[in-house]
Amino acid sequence: MSFLVKTIWPIIHNNCSYVTICKTNTLWSHSNITHISRRFASSYKAAFVETFGQPLIIGEAKRKSLKKNQIRVSVYCCGINSIDVSNINGELDPKPDLPFVPGYEVCGEILELGDGSESANFKTGQRVIGLGIDHAGGFAEELIINAKDLWVIDPSVSFGEGASLVNSYGTALLALTRRAAIEEGDTVLITGASGRLGLAAVDLAANVYRCKVIGVCATEDKSSLVRDRGAWATVTYGKQDLAAQVKNVTGGKGVSIIIDSVGGELFSEVIKCAADEGKVVVAGFASKKIPQITGDELLENSFSILGVSLEQYRKKKFEVYREAVTDVIEMCEEKLITPHPPVHYSLDRVNEALAVLRDRKSISKLVLDIK
Repeated sequence: MSFLVKTIWPIIHNNCSYVTICKTNTLWSHSNITHISRRFASSYKAAFVETFGQPLIIGEAKRKSLKKNQIRVSVYCCGINSIDVSNINGELDPKPDLPFVPGYEVCGEILELGDGSESANFKTGQRVIGLGIDHAGGFAEELIINAKDLWVIDPSVSFGEGASLVNSYGTALLALTRRAAIEEGDTVLITGASGRLGLAAVDLAANVYRCKVIGVCATEDKSSLVRDRGAWATVTYGKQDLAAQVKNVTGGKGVSIIIDSVGGELFSEVIKCAADEGKVVVAGFASKKIPQITGDELLENSFSILGVSLEQYRKKKFEVYREAVTDVIEMCEEKLITPHPPVHYSLDRVNEALAVLRDRKSISKLVLDIK
């Protein structure tokens, strides 16, 4: 267990070739992954982006040989994240070469191991969680992924839960512990509290670190869910002055930690809720609007603004990234956290699922059932 949790724990594009394209809703036979003596079929089912911003196409990907320290995973479930939508729309640079298979948060079983010392730490048949941030390729029956981006999980963790766990909870854990230095008894304000990252942050802050959590929600029905997940209080954005609501709840003290994943106009409101020497952690921009702040706004309460990105930790502080995900998996296996159940879609309904995510019609994580 890493230092991240030790201090407070006691308180509580897969490299595939594009072969054929078909627009079909026909169920796909799983017989193509049957292997005897390490012999595999030559192709597998996948959902491709053929043109940026257009519906995905169900087709076949040609299987490739493994390179050093790579592992072939039979994908049972793949989480759908906002970065997948941005990739599909061609909004991120550098843009992936077309066609490509999106999806990077997967849960499945190991089919085959490549050579190398990192791969040697795994065995075929193990249930694993993978974050293939560099390659994507998860919207498919198989995924080739680097061994360093795989974690073995207990069979008690379902494939759906495994595919909807570590991206949101890993980010939330880093935001609360490494960036905000959370302590028992802190008052934590979380925007977008009914979203995937928001619910993870509520669960960790309230149920693991025993803090008073105030969730910021858009509607009362979402507020009810957030309170059920452990929030001490909720406030509704847009109906009345947010800062006044928070000051009323906190007895005029404000909050010591703010986790914001919304941005836009809401950010300008939530920073008014910070207590003296409070910490504001920017974890994303669900509003698609990057907020602006002037230097004099920092002086009023002498608060700090910090950033957090799981992807950037992977690139720049790999061991911290690795430990954070490991801690999240351990907490899940020991039932210290309770991820909100995901909503499942078959691979053939991938475009329907993406539309739901784009339109923000679901408060649950969306997961593709590949098998």
